Amino acid sequence: MTTRAENVRSPEDRARDDHEALSRDGAPGRRRRLRRVIAATCVPVLLGAIVFWLALHRIPNWYRPASLADEQAADVRFEATAWVDWISDQMVQGRPFTIELTEEQANRLISVVRRDDRDSGGSWPAAFDAPAVAFLPDELRVGAILRRKGDRVVVSAGLRLRASSGDPDLRVRLDAVRAGVVALPAFIWTGEVRSWLDRTADASSSRSASPDSLRSVLSGLDNPEALARDGVSIRNRFRWPNGNRAFTVDGVEIGPGRCRILIRPL
Repeated sequence: MTTRAENVRSPEDRARDDHEALSRDGAPGRRRRLRRVIAATCVPVLLGAIVFWLALHRIPNWYRPASLADEQAADVRFEATAWVDWISDQMVQGRPFTIELTEEQANRLISVVRRDDRDSGGSWPAAFDAPAVAFLPDELRVGAILRRKGDRVVVSAGLRLRASSGDPDLRVRLDAVRAGVVALPAFIWTGEVRSWLDRTADASSSRSASPDSLRSVLSGLDNPEALARDGVSIRNRFRWPNGNRAFTVDGVEIGPGRCRILIRPL
């Protein structure tokens, strides 16, 4: 028989029993809430990662590299030789002239240059392939496929060029560096670009060609934010190798699918 004294329980005992009952009843609810919190956190992160991966690997609409068969490459080399001879003739005459280049012509020529450089073991970075350019409104966009660890991403940079008659400098401003359609922070790409430009400038020096323009771009990479904001000044005085004739660029017009460059021999 239970006595009255045994039925009298202290407040501490009753509180402990109530807490244990709530703990037993609330455990499934807490687990459900925890699962909802995890789902609410992980699902957006997963979706964001998928969207970022798709944006990183998206092929931009402007990117259309030329793919040439051997006989087509031979035709492009013949056309390039005739084009160089024509420019040399204009340089000899000493009068201002205009070079007009379509996007298709530029991409065909770049494809052959890349092929010849690869075959001769030139300075083109081995990780980049299928280079292409696009002439957009007031912008020259250049890009290529970057192959690294089995992955393929189209990386590109936009350039805005400004030149005028009598201006001692040619202004080059970086518009954006992208992987796919994702803008890349400067610290990711400046080191790679600097290394390649260093090698290219050294090769230019070994051919007795002036590397001043490349050195100017290299100096601009010391402050990539300023390169994108203000651009870099390149001395507007170049030298045509055939005949060693100096010239300046008096104007650059870039429009959809076409580029015009006004040359003035000195």
